[in-house]
Amino acid sequence: MVAPDQKIRLCLAAHSFFPAYGGAQLRFLRYIPGLRARGVDTEIFTGEYAPAAEDKGHGHRLGRMLPREEVEGAPLYRICLPERKDDRRFLIFDAGLLKICEREESRPHVIQLLNKLAPSSLRLLRRLQASGIPIVYSVSIAPLEQKYGKSLGKSIKKYRNWRYYRKLYNQMDCIVTNNIQLKDMVREMGVRTRIEVIANGIDIDRFQIDTSHRIRHAVRQRLGIAGTDRVICSVGALIPRKGTDLLVEAWARLVKNHPDLHLMLVGPFVHTEEDPFRQHIQSVIEKSGHGSQVHFVGKVENVEDYLSAADVFVLPSEREGLPNSVLEAMALSRPVVITPFIGLSADLGQAEVHYLLSQRNVEDLAFHIARLMNDPMLRMALGQRGHQLVVETMDLQYSLDRYADLYKELANKTVSISTAR
Repeated sequence: MVAPDQKIRLCLAAHSFFPAYGGAQLRFLRYIPGLRARGVDTEIFTGEYAPAAEDKGHGHRLGRMLPREEVEGAPLYRICLPERKDDRRFLIFDAGLLKICEREESRPHVIQLLNKLAPSSLRLLRRLQASGIPIVYSVSIAPLEQKYGKSLGKSIKKYRNWRYYRKLYNQMDCIVTNNIQLKDMVREMGVRTRIEVIANGIDIDRFQIDTSHRIRHAVRQRLGIAGTDRVICSVGALIPRKGTDLLVEAWARLVKNHPDLHLMLVGPFVHTEEDPFRQHIQSVIEKSGHGSQVHFVGKVENVEDYLSAADVFVLPSEREGLPNSVLEAMALSRPVVITPFIGLSADLGQAEVHYLLSQRNVEDLAFHIARLMNDPMLRMALGQRGHQLVVETMDLQYSLDRYADLYKELANKTVSISTAR
């Protein structure tokens, strides 16, 4: 058994961790202090893609361990990875993680995997399992459905991916999903391993309602938005899955009759300027005649400030889990419009009570946004009920308790089994 006064050593492993925009990485970055207070010391193993490593003067030899860093008081170890996302990246990362786990002086008690898996990851998981280190894997977004595929070739590829993920998930000691719907979806894949449901957790102290409107006015002034103008906000990477193009088209439709309507997009553009997806968005904005009213904010550390400056939050996503951006908007009493994404669960509340549910098309999205814009009482009611839901069921402290208890249980169980052998 791990001694009662001994800290549990947790290794967070992800191809990219900090700085990164991925929801899981940002979430666990914020978990580190709370886990430490609960007796779980964290170290991070992550990658640095070769061009970035070279820019920092570290050279670009693939597989090279880079100088140790520190984030949130936790040691962070990086390995130089190829920029291209292929099997070689997974193999180099997996080999580096195994080396980290072989160090007797700081061998982790538990590993929390955050990055996507590849078929080649099966070897890593089996090696870790043989070493006696329990593995936790977080599924925070709905898996791709097995049956989709417009051609036989695509259908076969999706089936193979489904089969590989089922095999990989069954190598874990525990899968953590952030809502009940995801748990059911993972079970439907044929996964037999233990599954726990732990909500993402929102820091209620951080996402405090801006009652004085000081932050709201400051952000609007910085962006050139008048105090009486109305603002739609969305948070997340600007990609097709998140429905950025649908939201821009809905805004362009609404701004014809509401010339004071602004759109604030908080998150990075993943696509290059030459990509058709990005070009389409830029074209819609230019044709609207109100291009100055679309604000590409990019990555920010203070997302709560931008949410406070908005009147309505919209996420027309295709596939999610329990999206942090929606919970954070609710915590700040922003009324929310979402689409019926794959992975939507009752954990997020009830349509027409805690949020508005729109079909995933431009016409219906514009209709539901207009409903909120034209009905201040509905905005207030949804905002208040959403806030109450998050405060009562999504408090970060409860999620941290659950994670800390899980890590300690797995660490003690593994030590007991090893001692018995």
